[in-house]
Amino acid sequence: MASKSQILKDQVDLSLQHIDELKHYLNFILQQRRKIDNIENYELKFEKLASKPAQFLSFLKKTPISKIKDTELQREQKSINRQISVWQNNEHNDERSKRTQVRFFFRKNTPVIKIKDLSETVSVFHPWFQINKQNFMKFIGEIQITERGQRRVQTEHLFKSKYPAESHGCVTVGTIRRGYHLSCSTMDQVAVSDGTHLLLTNLKGHTFYHLTDIKKSSGGVHTMNSANYILYIDNEFNISKLSSYTKAKIILIEKTEPCEPLCVYCSPAEDLLVGTGIYDANKDQYSEAKIIRYNNKGRKVQTIQHNSAGQELYSKPRYITENRNGDIIVSDNHRAVVVTDQRGKYRFSYSGPPPGPRLYPYGVCTDPLSNIIVCDGTTYSVQMIDKDGHFLSRLLTKGDGVYNPHSLVYDFRNHLLLVGSSTNNKVNVYKYIKLQSYLTCDDI
Repeated sequence: MASKSQILKDQVDLSLQHIDELKHYLNFILQQRRKIDNIENYELKFEKLASKPAQFLSFLKKTPISKIKDTELQREQKSINRQISVWQNNEHNDERSKRTQVRFFFRKNTPVIKIKDLSETVSVFHPWFQINKQNFMKFIGEIQITERGQRRVQTEHLFKSKYPAESHGCVTVGTIRRGYHLSCSTMDQVAVSDGTHLLLTNLKGHTFYHLTDIKKSSGGVHTMNSANYILYIDNEFNISKLSSYTKAKIILIEKTEPCEPLCVYCSPAEDLLVGTGIYDANKDQYSEAKIIRYNNKGRKVQTIQHNSAGQELYSKPRYITENRNGDIIVSDNHRAVVVTDQRGKYRFSYSGPPPGPRLYPYGVCTDPLSNIIVCDGTTYSVQMIDKDGHFLSRLLTKGDGVYNPHSLVYDFRNHLLLVGSSTNNKVNVYKYIKLQSYLTCDDI
């Protein structure tokens, strides 16, 4: 059975043939200067509408035939009306047919192609009309692709995990003593902190900048945005922004509340997630720990502190990140990875694979498959769980060259995992995800 686009083309060609014949006939009448009522008005309208078939057809249908005393012209008008009627009937029958193979693409309630002006279509199909680049691009832009159910290819299907992880070298970072925290947006700019200093470096070990006014902490006190700005907690507990190029410092969020910022993370949407708490010197612990989200203008837009039963979710947030599905993932000091959804609703906590020793979480990050990667200070390994908290594997152990892993960052551009150690200034680089070479039917 012919496709709908072919039917459309054939009907347009047939209608244009009648219009072409009518054009020549009207031109002949005008050249002979025959006496027809309102000839000036018809000539003017004809010149304006000759290049716009849809409007020209409408004009002819509205034209009072009685004013044009010519039998041939009446026959042409009736022929065009009949052709339009046939065209409409064919289109109606095609929509009602249940046997046509193109019915999936052309549904009455979900049009895939919208055509605002018939002239844009016929300029493509018929040589009588000159192809106009602007109209053609506008016509192509009207094509809509509707995603339906299982036919959508998820981003995860483009990637595939491979075990074991492959080592891609090791980088010695400047004069710092350890890698308590890593952050980056590209491999050309990697920020590494050791609790008192921050060095901006690359995978070749070249140091670009040395920052000293960073908060003294072994947690995730800095992050980087897509513009390669370093956002960090300074030694006065403000959230500051530093250009990695001009080294100009700007205070984004000034500390005015009693709560102390403990960790920070810049999301792909350029929101700022900050873990906070109030330190009690007598008990040597934090209280009222929570996660605060700020928008890119520094305005507080969300606070996450309790579960649905009113219980505290956190004791001391140390590292924080955001997953691809919007989940907020916190490596907390009460020996668990705490996960909430993007609205702040508690989802689950991960405290290690049973049976086995309890997890002591340090650095945490996510990958393109939405897996959660966390450093474990109990088994000195890097563990991987899925987005729902199910243990997948110990991705890296001492046998892979990782000693006392403390910090993590995933490079989404090159698909590399960087791991920092709490005992030396070496950053190990691994690869465990590759692009799919093809998509199978099961992937769709």
